[in-house]
Amino acid sequence: MAKIAIEITADSRSHKEVRAFEAGVVTVGRGFDNDVILSDPYVSSRHLVVERAGEVVRVRDEGSENGTYIGGVKHLGREIEVPSGTEILIGKTRLRIYLQTHPVAPARALVENNAFLKLTGNPVFAWGLAVAVAGLALLEAHWGTTRNESLVKLLPAPIGVVSSVLVWAGFWAFIGRLLRHKMCFWEHVSICSLWFLLGEFVGNAVQYISFYANSKMAGVILGYVLNSGLFIAALFATLTFAANMTSKKKIIFAGVFTGVTVLSFAGLRLSIAEYYAWEPPYDIVLKPPVFGVRPGRPVPGFVEQTDRLFEFKAFKKDSGE
Repeated sequence: MAKIAIEITADSRSHKEVRAFEAGVVTVGRGFDNDVILSDPYVSSRHLVVERAGEVVRVRDEGSENGTYIGGVKHLGREIEVPSGTEILIGKTRLRIYLQTHPVAPARALVENNAFLKLTGNPVFAWGLAVAVAGLALLEAHWGTTRNESLVKLLPAPIGVVSSVLVWAGFWAFIGRLLRHKMCFWEHVSICSLWFLLGEFVGNAVQYISFYANSKMAGVILGYVLNSGLFIAALFATLTFAANMTSKKKIIFAGVFTGVTVLSFAGLRLSIAEYYAWEPPYDIVLKPPVFGVRPGRPVPGFVEQTDRLFEFKAFKKDSGE
């Protein structure tokens, strides 16, 4: 059984390699007579000697050119005892020394053991969400009309939304098949449907807040923030089923991708706003008020307060005013 294991991480940190050794003494350097041969040009020919000493490890710098760093402290031509799992820096290569008795964390599941995530894989649940999305899209289309249109004329809205859900799910199922050898199609249908559902509620909430705050800019900023958060959450959940990534990497990828997309769209919108009218200054879709409206003023009182708008001063011709 191996006595010493060394994890090697290059400067780019894009690749890690673990080497296990039966011997109790392991030499590290660029020379071909070492047990661990590194191509790092900042590592000496015989740079380091690693030796097991009971439940600790002895690390001895062999008088290298650039020294050995342990915990940020440089050691040159010295021997030091360190516990198993200690990270060592030589040149631009990071080494982590383990003994065979070092505890190993339990394996992580490819998909977290979460009751809700399991529920998303249920076809009935997925189709139920898709139908809910279609129904909400149909209701939104009805609210956006100025007269009672026939159902046939409103059908393109729910059909387009459901088609978008299926395209999203199909794309990520294909990615998952390549990366994890698992399609998880129904999971992606559920995630995208939930994203669309929450997006509709957020969109309506933003419109009402913008109306009651009497600020179009407040609605725009709030819409960007809330919708960006929703997309990050949806992309994070999607990557859970489509890729073998740690939670940290999923958050970074989702955040960076969302940020680049939002900034690109905002920049495009600002750059061509002078030539194209994207939106009117006020929303033109009227929806049922949820908090009621302020009571109107009597017409005579309104006229009395606005009479001054129609008062004109007499101009004197002789003064030239």
